Amino acid sequence: MCRQVGRQLHHGFTLIEVLVVVGIAALLLAVLLPSLSRARRVARRVICMNNLQVLGLGAHAYETAFRGVLPWEGYAEGDRPIRHLGPWEDASQWFNACSTYAGYPSYAKMQRTDLAGGQRLPRDGDTSHFVCSEANPAAPGPVDDLVQDGYFMLWGLNAAGTGLDRRKT
Repeated sequence: MCRQVGRQLHHGFTLIEVLVVVGIAALLLAVLLPSLSRARRVARRVICMNNLQVLGLGAHAYETAFRGVLPWEGYAEGDRPIRHLGPWEDASQWFNACSTYAGYPSYAKMQRTDLAGGQRLPRDGDTSHFVCSEANPAAPGPVDDLVQDGYFMLWGLNAAGTGLDRRKT
């Protein structure tokens, strides 16, 4: 804006004009922020559904290769050494079979890589078909529930038949 005061010509905005513009920008930002966080939440949900689809396709590919037999779910819940899932290296375990038949490394291979100091096992915030970004971290329930990195510790068997947690092979 230009104003003429006496014989001088002043260029610039008044304080009121600047405050009005800043107020309008703040109002627009306040209106847009909730919709942006909602869009992020929807995007994370879509990623989670895609991860589930990948595991489902892996299970279907395994079932097709083995004439109707689905991957094995394990002996038990895997919540402690005496109630382990079974052998970590078993290619028919669902976490190895679904991953492998979907074109990803098996969970057992991911464990070995983590143990060797390579890429760690997936956890919250990682991009992995084993992690849902919309899931809440695990919270211990009964006294014997072990939680590490936001996950219930799963137990399986190594090649010697010893029960080991998910981070060891």
